[in-house]
Parts: sequence; structure tokens; C-alpha cells
Amino acid sequence: MMNNFIIDFSQQFSYTIAFVLLFLSGVGFPLPEEIVLFVLGYLIFLGQMHWWPVIILSLAGILLGDIAGYFFGLKKGEWLINLIKVKRFLPEHLFYKVEKFFKKHGNWAVFFARFFVGFRFYMCIVAGYFKMPLKKFIFYDVLGAILWTPFIIFLSYHVGNLALIIMDAKRITHKIYIVVGIFFLIILLINFLWEILSDDGENQNV
Repeated sequence: MMNNFIIDFSQQFSYTIAFVLLFLSGVGFPLPEEIVLFVLGYLIFLGQMHWWPVIILSLAGILLGDIAGYFFGLKKGEWLINLIKVKRFLPEHLFYKVEKFFKKHGNWAVFFARFFVGFRFYMCIVAGYFKMPLKKFIFYDVLGAILWTPFIIFLSYHVGNLALIIMDAKRITHKIYIVVGIFFLIILLINFLWEILSDDGENQNV
């Protein structure tokens, strides 16, 4: 009874940690979400977590983190852009090119940013700064996350499965080597005994 409670509690705690880490990744914490998703996929493979809760909570954590980044850009984007301009990290002419590009291709920029580590967080801020409609931002952000998140988890799950297959193959190969080695030893022993018996027969005939 107590063991079941501890196992259930640890699993729920793991889900909570996963949600929090993915949210923090979305708001700029220096931890790529791919690392968290890869760990989650491996934990599913080990049987310590379950598919649907992991996928749903992962998407929720990612989306909420991205929305937080969007609102940061909406409320504090002007301050951030001015800070960048003051430090000359972003020349004026380059900034206007970014603005022109985003106003023309912002929807797909949000979508494709999901697949590039380091871009997705800044893209959320940029979307907020350029006042992309929230519903449109959520649509394209969710569209990218729905494709990317399960893919990474699924990949990790099968990498774990592949590792197990390789380990099993090594064990089987090891056993085959042992069997083949014993077989050759038996042949050598039979050949050795045959030579001894043949020599004894020749000596007796002499």
C-alpha cells in the first residue's frame, strides 16, 4: 500500500517537474526543451511515465512558456529593442529588415522557430513586440509544438528500445561465441583423441 503511494507520488512529481522545466525553457531558462523531452521519452520507455500525460503536460508547459514570452515582448519589447540598439547589437537598418520580414512572414516564422534551438524564445518576444494577434500566434506556435514535441519523445522512446535491442544482440552474440568455441574445442578434443588412438594402433601393429 505504502509502496504504491510512493510510486504514484514520484510519478506525479516527475510530471510536475517536466511541466515546470518546459515552462522555464519557454521563458528563456538556458535549458533546451529537447533535453527535457528526450529524458521524458526515455522514462516512458522505462515504464516510469505514460504517453498521454507526458505529451499533454509537455505541450501545456511549452505553450504557457511561449505565451509568457509573447506577453514579455508585448509589454517590454520596446525597452528590450532600445537596449539592444543602444548596445549596437542590432543596427537600425537590420532591425527594419527584421520588422519587414516578420510582418510579411511572421506566421511561418513562429511555426518554423519551433524546430531551431535558441530561436523559438526570441521569436515569441518578437511576435509580441510586433503585436501579432494572440490567437494567430497561439495557432502557429501550437501547430509547430504538436509536430515537434511528440516527435522528440517518440524518437527518444525508440532510441531506448534500440539500445535494449543492441544489448540483447550483444548477449545473444556472446552466447553464440561461447557455443561456437565449445564446438571447436570438442572437435579439437575428438581430433586429439583420434590421433592418440591411431598412434596406439600403429604401435601395436608394429
